[in-house]
Amino acid sequence: MFCFILEKQIDINSVDLNKLKVKDLKKILIDWGEPADYYEKSEFIKRINEVKDKYVKSTTDTNKKDL
Repeated sequence: MFCFILEKQIDINSVDLNKLKVKDLKKILIDWGEPADYYEKSEFIKRINEVKDKYVKSTTDTNKKDL
């Protein structure tokens, strides 16, 4: 018997990071190749906000292309 775990995709631009679990915040940083050795949830959120521009295109950038 096989058990598959489905990973949920998180849209960084639309999600409230404060509502995510630390496990999810840590996974975001690890997926981006960033260090994730923090202890407090606020530290994870702060780091994600600092580096997210390198990894995620903002929704305003995609809207500008449509103009």
